Amino acid sequence: MNVLNSLTYEVNGRIYRRNAPMDMNRGSNLRGEFDLAGAFDIEYDEDVDYEGNVDQIGDEILDEKPKPSDPITKEEQERQPEKEEEENYYNIIFNAKKRAYMTDIFVPEGLLGKLIGTKGLTKRQIEEETNSKIDIPRRGDTGPVIIASKKEEDAQRCYDRIEMIVLEGRRRLPFTHFVMIPCNSEEIMTKHGEFVEKMLFGDIHESCKEPALYMPPAKLHLTIVPLWIFSEKDAKKAGKILKAAIEDFKKKETIPIKMTIKGLSHMGDEDVDAVKVVYAKVQSDLVQKLANHLSNAFVKAGLTEKPRGGTVKLHMTIINTRYLGSEKPEKNFIDATDLLKKFGNIEYGTINVDKIQICSMGEVDTNTGGYHIVYSEKF
Repeated sequence: MNVLNSLTYEVNGRIYRRNAPMDMNRGSNLRGEFDLAGAFDIEYDEDVDYEGNVDQIGDEILDEKPKPSDPITKEEQERQPEKEEEENYYNIIFNAKKRAYMTDIFVPEGLLGKLIGTKGLTKRQIEEETNSKIDIPRRGDTGPVIIASKKEEDAQRCYDRIEMIVLEGRRRLPFTHFVMIPCNSEEIMTKHGEFVEKMLFGDIHESCKEPALYMPPAKLHLTIVPLWIFSEKDAKKAGKILKAAIEDFKKKETIPIKMTIKGLSHMGDEDVDAVKVVYAKVQSDLVQKLANHLSNAFVKAGLTEKPRGGTVKLHMTIINTRYLGSEKPEKNFIDATDLLKKFGNIEYGTINVDKIQICSMGEVDTNTGGYHIVYSEKF
């Protein structure tokens, strides 16, 4: 698809690019004309005869004759893979039983209200402006939002409108996944175990001697960026972005990449006697470039936010007071004065960066004790 020569459409005074050719000759308002059984709240559509309308529209669709077309040019043949990719993006199918072009899109439960709008106003407006019908999952149902339209391009337009709501609204929701460089080599884990033992029995402040404070060895990592991943489609998209970004980086930089993990610090906005996070520092300009490169790729894709200051802060967390599980974790802190004085120059070792992974927040792999990995790309 040529992004410099694509059709556009306007939504609330803003111009958006169409991802596929659009028939601007819109038909009549199709709202209420599709039989999406049991899918529509009476709040939105009262006393609508779906079955009668379905038969009428189905006949119109089946009666449409394909128009003769000119022979496909070489340029058009070259564009076929791009067209197929666009079609796969929307995953639209023609449902012969319901006589409608249909697709679905996952909308996080926290954003369904935004899609519906006050008294269903937003939903109705999208339906009317795109000549489509939208099926909102019932409360408690984790299924996707269903779209049905008389024309395939109308289903695409409706999909785009809903996707825009998700992209703009997801910033209000917590992150679900994160991109990371695993640091759970045998050398690093052994060193970490020795360090934790010294902390628990050493001459440091008592607030640092709670075992739950310390990161389990199997979970040691460098966080690159957190992500919003709400569906399988999002997960596949994230995997493709990671793979492409790594391949692009490898073309520009020399590999393999090594990094040294040495020295301890705490977040700059904390007083040393009231610390929530202690981390090991990373020494590698190339890893910093890699982290920034990956961050930029995910920011452009809308799956994360730009890091504070525009640069990824490389760190391997070893202590986090959130791990204590208090009802008010924001009030948990430790006095790290002695810890940093006595162990501030600890050296964990040097390791190769051989893979980048996308993991689920809060999920544990019961086999390894580490994070649940949803995608891994060798470096």
